[in-house]
Amino acid sequence: MKVTKTTQEEISKLNLLLNEIEWLSKDFRSGMDLSSIDWESYEILNKLPRDSEQRFLEILCHKIAGNHFQRVLTNCSVLLENCADKNERTLEFNPEIKLGFEAVELLKEIHGHIKNKDIFSSEINEKLDALINEQNQKK
Repeated sequence: MKVTKTTQEEISKLNLLLNEIEWLSKDFRSGMDLSSIDWESYEILNKLPRDSEQRFLEILCHKIAGNHFQRVLTNCSVLLENCADKNERTLEFNPEIKLGFEAVELLKEIHGHIKNKDIFSSEINEKLDALINEQNQKK
């Protein structure tokens, strides 16, 4: 499945809209209604019609759908599924990606030795063996 990559602008717009909905929810919980809310503090929601609650909700739903929320969430889900370590509670790269980073660093080190015409040290050979063994264990 191919999904268009979301943009930072889409993420920012959706984030702002959802934050404003959260603020609005707090205003409603404190007893306010559409006519008593200070709309100046809302960047997006202050542009919605407030003469009718139904019309307000219709436009709000349209705004949410228009912010490509499904693509943003799908992108997030795909990245979590393919890149995140499922065994960690915090957002960490999965072991395969971490191994890739280690391999790149080792290649940089090897490249430096080749460029300087140094003989590979036993330390580099040990790192190579460890990296290869770790990859073989994943298979």
